[in-house]
Amino acid sequence: MWQTIKQQIQQWGTVLLIAPSIAGLVILGSNAGLFRMLEWASQDQLFRLRPKESVDER
Repeated sequence: MWQTIKQQIQQWGTVLLIAPSIAGLVILGSNAGLFRMLEWASQDQLFRLRPKESVDER
């Protein structure tokens, strides 16, 4: 049983190391505001691409 667990850890070891590292970097970058300009630019572009709305006749 321990041998199989050890083999699984060796097989998935790099994934278990890289995935949390990348997730941590993305979270830190988001908290530091590194993605803010990209978010604003993409939201601005989406607002520009949406279809024109008709005039509300109330």
